[in-house]
Amino acid sequence: HQPQARACVARLALADDTVIARLLGQFDWRSRTAGAYLAALTERPAFADQLGGLLLASEVCYAGSAYCLALVAFDTPASRDYLHRYLEHYLRQPQLHFEQAQAMAAILYLDDKNGTAEAARHAPAWADFVASRPGLTLDDACPVFANGMAALRAMVVQR
Repeated sequence: HQPQARACVARLALADDTVIARLLGQFDWRSRTAGAYLAALTERPAFADQLGGLLLASEVCYAGSAYCLALVAFDTPASRDYLHRYLEHYLRQPQLHFEQAQAMAAILYLDDKNGTAEAARHAPAWADFVASRPGLTLDDACPVFANGMAALRAMVVQR
């Protein structure tokens, strides 16, 4: 809520589609994370397919959380479908520990927001996945995700 932060958000909100696409097209987690946040901040659901494809590909580490956040910010049928497709595939890959907890937290966040129960369809696969990962729970992932969404919403409102 500092004046400098508001000024920074105002400048970031000026990013156009070319800048966002360029950031998402880089093979670097920092650039892709920045692109995902900018797409969410500027409310550009036209990037849902690109972000969803990047989430499904899981090419770079660390960026998946930002993809999940942007897809939830869009909250469109397409963006929700990418989260479900991600979970359907990656919860069945116990040898890969990527963004499964963040994607589950994203679906649970949407369930809470929209009054749905979509996460239930992934519950059996989630239980199998976490059986091989002692200590991994949604008790940690859900509050972190909700805090990220709250921070994003606070920035969107400041524009």
